[in-house]
Amino acid sequence: MGKSEVRNKIGILGGTFDPVHIGHLILADTARQALGLNKVLFIPALKPPHKNSLQLTSASLRTQMLEQAIAANPFFSFSKIEIEKKGISYSVETLWDLKKIHPRTNFYFIAGSDVLPKLNTWKQIDKIFRLCKFVIAVRPSFTQCSFYKKLYKKLIFLQGIYPDISSSLIRRLVRSNKSIMYLVPSSVSQFINQHSLYK
Repeated sequence: MGKSEVRNKIGILGGTFDPVHIGHLILADTARQALGLNKVLFIPALKPPHKNSLQLTSASLRTQMLEQAIAANPFFSFSKIEIEKKGISYSVETLWDLKKIHPRTNFYFIAGSDVLPKLNTWKQIDKIFRLCKFVIAVRPSFTQCSFYKKLYKKLIFLQGIYPDISSSLIRRLVRSNKSIMYLVPSSVSQFINQHSLYK
């Protein structure tokens, strides 16, 4: 292959997905279209370093919800790479493992702007920037500030209309016996009811 080779472009969207919601799906599809990605790979974490993994729904149930949520989109797929590896899920290690499996692929790591203040705490963040293109999803009202100035040249900012939804909000609504209609795919809502999750 020469310098003109066409590389595969894969987006990576990681998280606990406890549960997956429409905000995740909208973010993934916005990135896919804007960046010309061949597909977006959803990667559920087994034990995220910045969250209390003891309170997480089992990896099996979270993966089943995710699988059902993305089934209708041929550009979406998921990987159990972090779940099968066991231990704490560090993004730098996942990216390194993916690069070894797909050496001729360009990876685009997709995250929300809420991660910006925390990036300096991520394990080997400079290596992450070397392993992938780092994409930050921002709303039109987002403004850059000097605090992130050193990071800007390493980031791709992706503007879009992203609903203000979180997995913690979904869990609170379920615990309060309130509707989550339109906040999660119907298949996920049914799964939550069938398995009595978040009660």
